[in-house]
Amino acid sequence: MIHPRRVLVLHALGLALATEGSAQAFATGTLAELRERASSNGTALVVDFSSDAIEPCRRLLATTWQDATLWQWLGKNAMAARIDPELAPAAVQSLSLTAYPTILVYGKDGAELDRIVGYVDAKTLQERLTKCIHAFSTNYREREKIADQLRKQGDLDGALEHYLWLWDHGEEHNQGFHGVRGSFFLNKLAAFAKTHAPAKLALEQRRDASYQRIVGGEVDYKQVNDLVNLAKALATPDMLVDVLDKVPADKWARERVAHSVLLRAALAPLLKARRYQDAVRAIGEPQRFLEDQLRVFNMPQMPERIRAQMLDRTIGEQAEVIEALFGARDERVGAMVGRVLELDGGVKTWLMVLKAAKRSGNDVACHDHAVRALQELPEVDHDKIREFLQRK
Repeated sequence: MIHPRRVLVLHALGLALATEGSAQAFATGTLAELRERASSNGTALVVDFSSDAIEPCRRLLATTWQDATLWQWLGKNAMAARIDPELAPAAVQSLSLTAYPTILVYGKDGAELDRIVGYVDAKTLQERLTKCIHAFSTNYREREKIADQLRKQGDLDGALEHYLWLWDHGEEHNQGFHGVRGSFFLNKLAAFAKTHAPAKLALEQRRDASYQRIVGGEVDYKQVNDLVNLAKALATPDMLVDVLDKVPADKWARERVAHSVLLRAALAPLLKARRYQDAVRAIGEPQRFLEDQLRVFNMPQMPERIRAQMLDRTIGEQAEVIEALFGARDERVGAMVGRVLELDGGVKTWLMVLKAAKRSGNDVACHDHAVRALQELPEVDHDKIREFLQRK
């Protein structure tokens, strides 16, 4: 029999339960009402079936349910309630409850996710609730939001678990995640890795696994694309050159797209190593590639301001290509330089061309183009060209 003194219960009609020093009051209502409310609000529901006549139930109320951190998490993730089983016999029978305390966890869709029987401390309860409430979310936006919340709350390992699930499995469940995965999402993950060592280690492990598979013969697009993206994110582009050196050319015969992706990504480290002939091989048909880029944003409905920004960026991206052509003394450099100057013949573009020639060590080309620049640019820009030529 329940002792009447100092006992507060949430009965079937829905009286709120709160004890002295409670971090937050439980939600009120019958089980059916609570489930309906949680479902309408799109939130998870945690219901503690406890009797104050039972010692583990009293201890759960006196310790676990007094934890401010647990209530803070609940406030953001789930509705919580406490029901005395003696006052809710119909619910007890329908749920086949036989031991107390029993904590039932319902997902946002109203489905039962878990049952926790017996006493549990606040930290363990929060961890278990986090895993079971969010474990079934496969929508990448929702999963990323969960990870971001955990990161903000200081649970970095919990956030990493969700981030890595997205990287490893997000595309399987979300068709629209493909483009985001290797760009915005990876940038976020790479930034996280700079402050959380386990995240960096996890990315390195995935990068190395892709490397081993490719060197071992798995030269498919996904493996190459993952290696390229992870190598860039971890600032280890030399690994891409290593792959080019170790994988025989005939292995790429059926994977030309993957090979093209790898070659383009390896361009910068090849230039750094002054391997200009290899760099020229990496760029393929430079002018055709440029024209393809131009077609992407040359749409009539595109705002002029956006078009100008994209054109400026695209011209700037040709610096590495032009440097490779200058360094390899490739005759196509004339047409390539002519095309970018046709797009924008201002002093900024001329200086980009001169810098590319100088970096490649092609002093003759640098001098000849400087002469042309002085002939074609207005006199107001001549000082910038002369200043560049005077630099060591």
